[in-house]
Amino acid sequence: MTTVVTVKLTEHNYRSWKTYFKGRLMTKGLINTITNGTSTSDIDNQKALGILIETLDPSQYRHIDGIYDATEAYKALKTHHQPNTKIDRIEVSKEWAKLNWNPRQETLPDFLHRFDQLTIRLHEVGVHESDYNQVVKLLTLMPWDFRHIVDRLLNSVSDPSMSAVKIELKAEWKAATRSGVMKHPSGQANEDRALMSHIGGRTGRGQGGRGGGHFINRPFARESKAQTINPG
Repeated sequence: MTTVVTVKLTEHNYRSWKTYFKGRLMTKGLINTITNGTSTSDIDNQKALGILIETLDPSQYRHIDGIYDATEAYKALKTHHQPNTKIDRIEVSKEWAKLNWNPRQETLPDFLHRFDQLTIRLHEVGVHESDYNQVVKLLTLMPWDFRHIVDRLLNSVSDPSMSAVKIELKAEWKAATRSGVMKHPSGQANEDRALMSHIGGRTGRGQGGRGGGHFINRPFARESKAQTINPG
């Protein structure tokens, strides 16, 4: 039997609740009750308001007390939960400025998801980056291995759309990981562990109390010295 998970709005999960609530409305054909400026039927409005109330934790009832319109109730919750202070804008803007991608620690799809979530937060706090600026920001965060595709996209005749850029970047990343030009984060972690294990195994034998780093480097030093001896 399938278990239906219901998300209840609290003081800490507004973003996930908003997605869940909109999904509930969509399945009932009621999303227009909170997205359209035009009036909806009383029946649809009551149904949407009922769904909204069903998805609230009792601690949230006070925010819609006395409101009998789905759109107004949704706006009241949005006003309370959505960050819109100057401090919020400053903090999110700082995150945007410091955003980066380390291919050794994070897959491109995961980074793109993080990128999208941050652009949503920017919009929520009133910081509006144009589509083109978002594309440029994303491309400038790509590693050196992507330089050819970044150069081509930035110098295209028309401004590339975000969706088109993501498709090309994902294709490039998949090709780079398959060919070994770039390491998949999980594979890189395994490789690093194997390397450390190999080093530990070598330094653990016959060290005679000396440091592992000296033990590893010494054979190369002796070989270098041997090459400088003139046999004649």
